[in-house]
Amino acid sequence: KSASIYSVEVLSNQRGKGYGKKLIENAITRCKLKGCTSIELNTELDNHVANNLYRGMGFQLRGLKDGFNNYIKPL
Repeated sequence: KSASIYSVEVLSNQRGKGYGKKLIENAITRCKLKGCTSIELNTELDNHVANNLYRGMGFQLRGLKDGFNNYIKPL
């Protein structure tokens, strides 16, 4: 069973405070509780902040999907 994260956004005046990481951590916890074995998400190629965040949280870049970076994280 796999989960997908479709959108994560933090208000511009709240960025850099760790809220994005906390949102993803919460999603990971909820997915584990629901019995998911992986999470998939996509990011824009030039969204370096998001790409670095996801890689730093253990998401693995699988390649491109519909012109976006495609990441997966086994749970």
